Amino acid sequence: MRVTYTNARGQSIVFARNSRAEHRIRDIQGLGGSDVETQMQAAPFQDGSTYLDTYMDPRSIVINTSNFGDTRKLDEKRRQYARVFNPKAGMGRLRVVTESGEDYTIFCLADGAPRFSKGGSEGFVKQNSSIELLAPNPYWLSTREFTEEMAAYVGGLSFPMKFFFFCKTGDDAIIRNDGDVATPVIIQFNGPSINPMVINKTTGQFVRINQQLNEGDVLEISTSTTNKYVRINGQNAMGYIDLRSVFWNLVPGRNVVSYEADEGHENARVLLKYRKQYVGI
Repeated sequence: MRVTYTNARGQSIVFARNSRAEHRIRDIQGLGGSDVETQMQAAPFQDGSTYLDTYMDPRSIVINTSNFGDTRKLDEKRRQYARVFNPKAGMGRLRVVTESGEDYTIFCLADGAPRFSKGGSEGFVKQNSSIELLAPNPYWLSTREFTEEMAAYVGGLSFPMKFFFFCKTGDDAIIRNDGDVATPVIIQFNGPSINPMVINKTTGQFVRINQQLNEGDVLEISTSTTNKYVRINGQNAMGYIDLRSVFWNLVPGRNVVSYEADEGHENARVLLKYRKQYVGI
């Protein structure tokens, strides 16, 4: 296993379970399931409760390390850990590559400064450290970002990568999300086009912009709850959003996605970008 943490300042440390690694992991906690909050309600005189929904709490991750060496070398590592895992450094990124080669990422920050303890004798010093991280969004993401060009493929096309399939039939694209939960998308619509709209037919939801895109204009829409935006050529265009629009996600399983426009539909080029989300790894 290889674990890499990079803070908001671009400073990073790579941990591994290899005994020869510069930074050795003793164990890491919080890769699996995180705590949840189950929402229920009950009417007067009702036996039991009615289930409403389940929400994932922020994820806590603890990295425990063991390093060996002389006092000077270990003191340098203490300073390095304190610098990289500085709680004031802001949101960072934790990347985990498993023994089988699966690659996952989660955005998190240091939940306090690292804690250290020492042991050993006769100049041979062992230093243990405990690093606590907090991920506001509890889901692990596929490190790889998937990109689909909806207008580029006709017929079926499968790619030589695990658990991924995309095809286009007419104006419909079929995207299979094999993640554990629904995942947001970034939609990039290249003009010319008038009033472009992208529809997830599986959910019946669409997002539409009431605006003309000229040749060379680029419309970008993010449906992420924590980073929702509409931009044309990099400028805020949220005011052009159709009020019936829903910032939809790709649900787990098969999604049928299409695009339309009042004019310019046949010339438009549409990209969908997304990362799969997992409740545990």
